[in-house]
Amino acid sequence: MVGVPGKYKGCETCRARRVKCDNQRPKCKRCIDGGRECAGYERERVFIMATVDDAGRCSSHPPRHVSSSASSSKKGKSVTPETKKGKSVSPEIKKSKSNSPEDDVMELAAIEPLAPAWDDLLFVENKGVTYLVQMAVLQANVQSIGKGKKKDTAKVALAPYAPSGLYFLKKGRELEVTAHSLVSLSSPDEGSGSLNGTFTFLFDHNSSFLQEGGQPTWQLNQDKLSRVRKAGPESYQYFPAHHYFVRVYRQTAVMLALINKKMTFLAEEAWCTTPWEYHPKSVLDFLLDTLVLLPGVFSRADLITPKQATLARRLEAQELLYDCLAVESQLDGWYATLNPASDPAYWAAHSANPSVLPASQPLPFADAFSFRDSTTALALITYWTATLLFRATVDRVHAAVCAPVLEDFQNMYADLSPTLQIDTNRYRRPRDYAARICRSLEFALGAGVQVDALVAPLAVAHGVFREINAVSADGALEMLWCEGFREKLVSEGQRVAQAVMNQRWVDLGQF
Repeated sequence: MVGVPGKYKGCETCRARRVKCDNQRPKCKRCIDGGRECAGYERERVFIMATVDDAGRCSSHPPRHVSSSASSSKKGKSVTPETKKGKSVSPEIKKSKSNSPEDDVMELAAIEPLAPAWDDLLFVENKGVTYLVQMAVLQANVQSIGKGKKKDTAKVALAPYAPSGLYFLKKGRELEVTAHSLVSLSSPDEGSGSLNGTFTFLFDHNSSFLQEGGQPTWQLNQDKLSRVRKAGPESYQYFPAHHYFVRVYRQTAVMLALINKKMTFLAEEAWCTTPWEYHPKSVLDFLLDTLVLLPGVFSRADLITPKQATLARRLEAQELLYDCLAVESQLDGWYATLNPASDPAYWAAHSANPSVLPASQPLPFADAFSFRDSTTALALITYWTATLLFRATVDRVHAAVCAPVLEDFQNMYADLSPTLQIDTNRYRRPRDYAARICRSLEFALGAGVQVDALVAPLAVAHGVFREINAVSADGALEMLWCEGFREKLVSEGQRVAQAVMNQRWVDLGQF
């Protein structure tokens, strides 16, 4: 009996899927490109046993059977499927995999030149055939994905659509956003149009607080880290993993972090650069690079402003105010680049020209906004939502800096430097920004912006009008409009969900 190291036969993920592995270390590039979790490599010691009767040959090398025909000789070289000792596969999965040859596995890849992930139309390739597919993203409770007789006949069952919650009440794991990736392709020669496919992410997230993001990874309990953080930013450079990270995880995580005022690991530089090594960024991606800094500002403000007015608090507030103005400068630069005077990104659709009005005119507002495209609309809606929250925080911090300090009579009031002297009226216009958000939502919904990306802006605007109504009994019409638009969101989400259920899909896996 002799013990020898076993040979590498590919990563465990590729072996289970019965596809060829590229054997790259430490993770298989084929798994990373496909958005799958690589199970890694493992070598086991194989014990070879032989007897004299077998002429020195053993179970792994059975006695040769010489055949005169070339066909029988060729048939003897076939390799049986390998099984991993110590790991079992359920019979249903094992049967499914054994009946799926490598040629039937769909491996989609984006075609160069690569476009930003927020583009709704995408050229992909599968086995040398090029398809033009439309991207669709929806937050949904997937009840089941039924398998048909053919691999492209999977039917999806979804629960009735309901917007996801934004405020979490308990701490726990980091934000987990699970997403089913589904694709439906038609033959290139079918149909008269150029569009011949749909790629859909159906996602949902856990209901626990975001983990405190200021701690390094090694200080956190590894069990509480999200799968995205464990995989690392380099795992989201290629389609479809890149599109999942950009359109599903990052957008959801940043908006929840802003509303809950919780820092996120996405503020680290690597998470703002590495996933875009090959795909270009859109205007919304550049905006989120700055917005990931705001939850940290909000957390610091919540720690500083409730303190008693002392010199120490004033110094902390001055430092925070300086950081706030630095972030505001970045946001102003982004807005100036997006909306130059020579080429405006949005404009008011006046009632004098009914042809440019959205399908439904918002009654409490003078007019609605129209935008250059759907991505620009979502970017500006996100910008106004973040600006509304951010400027309210800046006003609080500035008030803490200017508050009189009784312990030092000679320096009771702060002597601000010119860089910290601001026009407070600019930071006390929440109703204006809430109205901008509402005037933009009709266009965004009609232009096909993913429904769930509009839930948080609507909630923030609705909250502003609710506060105004509680203080001055004003804003009732705006509140009614927000409630009516929320019903439109639910209706549109249900329409998309029904379209998904009516179609047949290929299930590419789950992120």
